[in-house]
Amino acid sequence: MKKSTKTIFALSIISLISCSNNHDEKKTLTNNKINNSYNKNRNYCLKNLSGDWEPDCKTLDGYIEIPKSFDTAKMQITLNQIDIASKIEIDSNDSKMVLEFKLTKPTDLGAGGGSLHWDNFSRDSVIIKMNIIDSTRAKLTWYGFYDNNLKRRFWKDGFDMLGNDSTKNEVLVYKCSEPTFK
Repeated sequence: MKKSTKTIFALSIISLISCSNNHDEKKTLTNNKINNSYNKNRNYCLKNLSGDWEPDCKTLDGYIEIPKSFDTAKMQITLNQIDIASKIEIDSNDSKMVLEFKLTKPTDLGAGGGSLHWDNFSRDSVIIKMNIIDSTRAKLTWYGFYDNNLKRRFWKDGFDMLGNDSTKNEVLVYKCSEPTFK
């Protein structure tokens, strides 16, 4: 089963319930509008996941800003080098919630980011997976940008959220603030 089919299939069979206290009121997902969806086994509303996510709320070590509309996230991949927009998809089942981010376009590039071949990078390949722990914590996995022509990933070591340890590709992130854009 293809990934997009898997996502649609998973979303169609999940029992998502309104974030109101009335857990008998079922809601369906249409047009990726998930603000009022509720994951009953994880006990949090998806709309509560919108905001700024960072490994340390006191420093500027990269961020992901998830809007309330849950459509396009803003990300700082590398300070003064790469800021991007990415689409958000949900890969979910009853036991866990995973947000997947795919490159839409670069929004601000420095010299290092400007030297990359952005037109060759996949818009369908996952660059980040965010495994939701609760409404304030998540485990983030960074994959880098996939070059369709060269069939390999780039910028795997340059993601600021990972810190100075280039041997790891996972980091715990925290919700630091509410989103500043819709």
